[in-house]
Amino acid sequence: MQNITWKQINDYPKYEISNTGSIRTIRHQRFIKSFVQKEGNYYNVTLCKDSQKKNFLALS
Repeated sequence: MQNITWKQINDYPKYEISNTGSIRTIRHQRFIKSFVQKEGNYYNVTLCKDSQKKNFLALS
């Protein structure tokens, strides 16, 4: 079984990312939902900072 380690995201200090690719909020320890794009094998994740939302794409 793999040990999961978490690291704070540099530009988004309210979030952590794991070595398995999961993202969660630090405050509530809730996982962030990601969606697969219809075109290609990309995950779409939205993070918020200073009331601004930003979408990120990650290869699946």
